[in-house]
Amino acid sequence: MPVKQKLSFTSCLGQHCHILWTDDQHAGHHVSVPTFKKELVITLPPSSFDLNMTPLKYGRFYPIEILKGSFNSPAKIFRITGIDERSFTIDFNHPLAGKKVRIKTISCRDESSAVGESSLILEWAGMDAPLKERDTDYSIPHAYDRTDSSDDTIFYEKPRNVTHVDQTCISRIRALYSSMLHDADSVLDLMSSWRSHLPEKILKATGLGMNSLEMNDNPQLHAHVVHDLNANPELPFDDGVFHAVVNTVSIEYLIEPERIFAEIRRILKPGGLVIVTFSNRYFSPKAIRLWTELHPAERLGWVLQLLSKAGFSDLHSQVERGLERSRDDRYAGQIEEMDPLFAAWGRA
Repeated sequence: MPVKQKLSFTSCLGQHCHILWTDDQHAGHHVSVPTFKKELVITLPPSSFDLNMTPLKYGRFYPIEILKGSFNSPAKIFRITGIDERSFTIDFNHPLAGKKVRIKTISCRDESSAVGESSLILEWAGMDAPLKERDTDYSIPHAYDRTDSSDDTIFYEKPRNVTHVDQTCISRIRALYSSMLHDADSVLDLMSSWRSHLPEKILKATGLGMNSLEMNDNPQLHAHVVHDLNANPELPFDDGVFHAVVNTVSIEYLIEPERIFAEIRRILKPGGLVIVTFSNRYFSPKAIRLWTELHPAERLGWVLQLLSKAGFSDLHSQVERGLERSRDDRYAGQIEEMDPLFAAWGRA
């Protein structure tokens, strides 16, 4: 019987949840957040950081390999917790060390086989939250550049009719949407294609995407519009017309995400919901540079921060992993576990 292990905590941005599925019936009994240790916080001169690899930014996580010279590392990654002209401070503590965390385990009968290791519930937890009340600095040179900078209409000219994550991950996306969307909601599937992964109860879905043939093949759309958000970030809808906007496994292709989220807030009804979901698979030539340089859990923090800056409230982030990968997936037999699901949502 699969066990759903749920870790949750609160930050200045909102509520965070990490879910790991495992077959360990004792999951959670032997998991504890490490205590905070002052000796794991170290101050170094700027020359110790390899700026040729990437800029040094407040709140970001980096691998130990980016530090110059010999270093007796207590962990594989560290976080920048302070920067000034003469030094920077790195923290090797777990991101949740010393913080209030809730861990709950639930036995479930209605899910597929679980393959997650229960100890991994802490692996990414906390990387999606900022330090105290100061934003993480995600700015880097050419953050929104892409390897393939050609006109997007060329890339999306021909229908692809492919799904970008395995079916297990898709089922968890659909379950998440189902838990928050109502039958009569008017929903915009932003950056839509031939499948929307919405629950069947949604009858008023509009698609906005790049390929009309793909959206014509989408059984969940009752209407659609072809619109290139990178050429024109203004959404072709009136103010306050949708109950919800979902963006599924495609946010990494937007070159003006701040403007897009402002537009999403405009077209939502008061209290309307925006949900962003993604995984760790994407078309790398069209993904923005920032996306490719962030840890997957950091990407979630970036999205949550974008929502906050756009004026959304009641913010949440969620990571879900550990169920068995669907057997019809192209990576079945090579990777045992489902594509991880990352989600962030908030209300207008």
